Amino acid sequence: LHYRTYEHWRENSVIPKEIAERLEALLLSAYAPYSNYPVSSIVVMESGEMIVGTNQENGAFPSGLCAERVAVLAAKAAHPNEAIQTVYIMTGESEREPAAPCGSCRQVLHETELRQIKPFELILLNKTDKALAFTGVQGLLPFSFTLPEWGDYSASKNATNGAFSLTDKPKGSILESVYEWFAPPVLYCST
Repeated sequence: LHYRTYEHWRENSVIPKEIAERLEALLLSAYAPYSNYPVSSIVVMESGEMIVGTNQENGAFPSGLCAERVAVLAAKAAHPNEAIQTVYIMTGESEREPAAPCGSCRQVLHETELRQIKPFELILLNKTDKALAFTGVQGLLPFSFTLPEWGDYSASKNATNGAFSLTDKPKGSILESVYEWFAPPVLYCST
């Protein structure tokens, strides 16, 4: 697991002040009546546009969404052909380590990275003290979920709609090395 740790991130100006202030303000709009654990997220697109999200809980617990999933899915819905540059996730606590994304969010982040063929920065922080920074999400999800019918992950672009295909492994190009970086390890288990 490769990441960078930033102690006292506010003092070191590691996180841009505008983003830190906005993340903190967004915590107030999180809907977390069941967990009392507000989380906010900001996705920064390559254009510099910021898309925000907060956790949105629901009494039917699996129906709620985490802040980073809200922000990432909204970003890709609004800008399907633009790459994400950075995803910031802030928890409302200051006493504990920054919280890592849940398994469902890790899978969404991982597949989003695969679609754009480019890793993004993932910054996890709590309100006052510590931040963790990852380049790419592969380290958070080394045995990512794949379906057999997907075949190999691919960075080949579909010429008709600009989307990325999950079928054919690219050959003989820079995309091949990108594929190798993103290709999830395969784990076989017998019972």
